[in-house]
Amino acid sequence: MMNGKELNEKATEYLMNHDYDKAMEYYLSAAEEGNWLAMYNIACMYYFGDGPERNVREALAWFLKAAECGDPEAASRAGTLQLSEPEVRDEQKAFACFLKAAEHGSLSGMGNLALCFLEGTGTEQNIEEGLAWMEQASAKGNGIASLKMGEYFESGTYVPSDEKKAAEYYERGMKQRYAPAIEKLAKLYEEGRGVAQDRTRAEELRKLASETPDED
Repeated sequence: MMNGKELNEKATEYLMNHDYDKAMEYYLSAAEEGNWLAMYNIACMYYFGDGPERNVREALAWFLKAAECGDPEAASRAGTLQLSEPEVRDEQKAFACFLKAAEHGSLSGMGNLALCFLEGTGTEQNIEEGLAWMEQASAKGNGIASLKMGEYFESGTYVPSDEKKAAEYYERGMKQRYAPAIEKLAKLYEEGRGVAQDRTRAEELRKLASETPDED
């Protein structure tokens, strides 16, 4: 008799071989055993329509089940669905999901929570709290958050304009292998803003950005 982990792994084998019926069968069995990763995978199958017909409500339900079982990334994905999909849109519930995800260490949850505070989505606008969460996400390895912080300092959005700080955040994003941040850093080097002008370095960075895989 296979346990939840083994059932999930078997299901994934079927999924990789495009046997969606068998994959769903084993994922459901794993979910019955309390395997949150299987729940997350079922949610993805419903969301992308891999096997079953695409069903956003069903996807959300399974992401929420996985979140309840302790998966912070599932909580973040549930929040994203509740902002991006009209049929399940609920800003306050999305905010609650992002808060839960962030408090349990999800980097995407931290970034999304930061945006909610900064934009007043699902909660009252709180610039200080939003920036604090965005900085935390950036410091812990979220390249998108590093890009956002760099853009805020470059444009003077939410913070006083400071191109040197912008360059520092883009540099952090480069170290986190996030191509859009690398491209922004290249532009600063090309124009000599926040850093000493260095067109050779700018070209090196553009090459690095082109060779850096996109984030999922």
